[in-house]
Amino acid sequence: PPPAPPVSRVGGVWGAEVPLWGGPVAGWGRVVVAWVGAAYGSAGGRCMAVSVAVAVGGIADRLVARLAERVPRIRVAPGMDRQAEMGPLVTRAHLDKVRGYVDAGVAEGAQLVVDGRALKVDGYEQGFFLGGCLFDHVQPGIGFSREEIFGPVLSIVGPDSFGPALR
Repeated sequence: PPPAPPVSRVGGVWGAEVPLWGGPVAGWGRVVVAWVGAAYGSAGGRCMAVSVAVAVGGIADRLVARLAERVPRIRVAPGMDRQAEMGPLVTRAHLDKVRGYVDAGVAEGAQLVVDGRALKVDGYEQGFFLGGCLFDHVQPGIGFSREEIFGPVLSIVGPDSFGPALR
């Protein structure tokens, strides 16, 4: 059979965020690397960070399974650590705000697949560290998914086709 078309990134409006869109894929390894970088790079604290991924056409379960393997292995450490893949958030207030969004997602019924809220970094117990958080089964209209989180939180929306995703 012919290979599945590759996933491509497009811009659009999802609340205040830029969502990541994807359809059926052949190269899962590259997809996971790209999506982890887009969501968790810079601890999710950059303007073009992705906090919502729209996994179209039945790929959500496979994508979530692969992300759930990778996200807990993101090396979280101080920014001066050359092995760090993700550093701390900028302030205690921001850490509390991002944790509040994770709490809200759980309260609103999204499935928290990877919970990074309990992460501790040895020697930096008072640091503003938060491990990657991954939500699945995020329904349209859930409030936290329409916010600019600026933290290491990725929410997966899994419509069957692009039509419902665009609505």
